[in-house]
Amino acid sequence: MRVRLFHKLFAAIVIASLASIGFLAVTVRWHLDSGFERYLNYERNLHLAELAAQLVRHYERHGNWMAFHNAPDTWRWIVFGSHRKALDRDDESASRGPSSFHLQRLLGTRKFTLYDTDHVIVAGGLRFTESARVLPIEFGNRTVGWLGAPPYAGPVSARDVRFVQRQVQLLSTGAGIACVLSIGVAFFTARRLAAPIEQIGHGARQLADGDFETRLPPLGRDEIGQLADDFNVLARTLQHNESERRRWFADISHELRTPPRHHAW
Repeated sequence: MRVRLFHKLFAAIVIASLASIGFLAVTVRWHLDSGFERYLNYERNLHLAELAAQLVRHYERHGNWMAFHNAPDTWRWIVFGSHRKALDRDDESASRGPSSFHLQRLLGTRKFTLYDTDHVIVAGGLRFTESARVLPIEFGNRTVGWLGAPPYAGPVSARDVRFVQRQVQLLSTGAGIACVLSIGVAFFTARRLAAPIEQIGHGARQLADGDFETRLPPLGRDEIGQLADDFNVLARTLQHNESERRRWFADISHELRTPPRHHAW
């Protein structure tokens, strides 16, 4: 079965458009995941560094970690304070100011933990493991403790997950709309490109049937329009030749039907 040019053009444009949209969607999704992961890691590391600095100052004042055993809320407020200072140091976050959401997420899910020199928990609830992100707390050229956080494993809070899901939904919706638009554009583009060629083909069949009065309308100023103009030139030439042929045959027939005349001398 012969496939029409319209179908070939339509399929080619749709396939190219969908492939481009798919590649763009995959690329954007990858950048979304990796960018959000970098953001969360940056936020966590910034908080870790500020919390370690506050713990150094606490150890300088007290000379030990006993305050965390005697007053467990001390650890909570130090984490709160370090997070606020970390936000103030970050230009982008400082414009928004610290939020209760950030504090709740970092306290509830990050599980920052203070260990003594023997890796025994002083404050916090994360058991020491080799895979944990651990910073040494140094004072007077010696390590007086360790600050740990669990390894990053993607969005951990419900709001993080909802944010990523929302972005994926928007991306999927945009990709779906782009697919529908690309199919529509492909249809009209293929139709616009194929219609003049079909007109030329129809005119050529009329010429082949002997209809030399066939003419094509102007089809533009591109190569297809030039082909239509050449077609019309060919049709006029064939029509002229056909007229001359008929006139020539008419003259011959007239001469053959007319008897020769004898002249008297």
